[in-house]
Amino acid sequence: GINAEYGSDASGSIDYAHAECPEAACDAAELQSCEACTDEACNWCDTTRTCTHLPGQCPDAYTAVGQCEDLAARCLAHADCGACADDARCVWCERTIGADVCSSGEDDLGTVCPGIFDGVAVAKRAECPDVIADDIAAREARCAKIASCSECAADPECVYCDRAVGNDACSAGVDGEAKECDGVLFDSDGITDAAQCPDVLECAAVEQKCGQCVDAGCTWCGESCVPRNVPCGADDPVVDIESCRVNENCGEYGNCATCTLQEGCIFCISLTGDGVCCLLYTSPSPRDMRRSRMPSS
Repeated sequence: GINAEYGSDASGSIDYAHAECPEAACDAAELQSCEACTDEACNWCDTTRTCTHLPGQCPDAYTAVGQCEDLAARCLAHADCGACADDARCVWCERTIGADVCSSGEDDLGTVCPGIFDGVAVAKRAECPDVIADDIAAREARCAKIASCSECAADPECVYCDRAVGNDACSAGVDGEAKECDGVLFDSDGITDAAQCPDVLECAAVEQKCGQCVDAGCTWCGESCVPRNVPCGADDPVVDIESCRVNENCGEYGNCATCTLQEGCIFCISLTGDGVCCLLYTSPSPRDMRRSRMPSS
């Protein structure tokens, strides 16, 4: 690790008076690569990527160009921008004409593309075109699996898009930006607010009672009717008519006004004008027919 250009006395102490590599030269910014540093008879510390005139600062310093790693070959072996950007010694260099490549950069610093490139230098993985394209494709595939508008709009990476002809769809938006729909494929700017979704509006338009709500294909959440995929929060979701019948004793309520105030009850009037408080149901079961049959006329 000691530069052969330095002299030393019998004790092994370095004679800095005989040093041929002045501090200013070794510390120069343009020498902050192994080849440039060792070419000036300085000491290259590969672990910290610094050039110094003091060999003792880095016991395993490189002192000759031949000791330096071939960074150009190392970087060139990275086939795509993502792998290149993951290597701190490399930079992805784009060309307007010709293939983009991974390069060790000017002076092997891995930050600026050599002058033969006329495109953008990409050093961060998130900025790589292939990584961005893969992320958009993965997001598009995930959004496409979401069937309902309300669930789609609740996802910050998706937008619900309408079609005048064909099925509506959940999309990742234009270029992965979940703000607007592709105008070529869809007929609207898209919905990102779940409150504006057709399924939410349809359930909200139903009479806000348990039986009517689940009969419309929605979920009853305590005091509100919401689409089936929307969480109920602290309330237990009710999705079937049987669960709506919280009051099995509708027959105890003799008048219409009292009956209709009870959850799950409906006041039924026979052909003769007689009335009875019945269980609310959509398709009568034998049990319902026995328990809530109206008086015969």
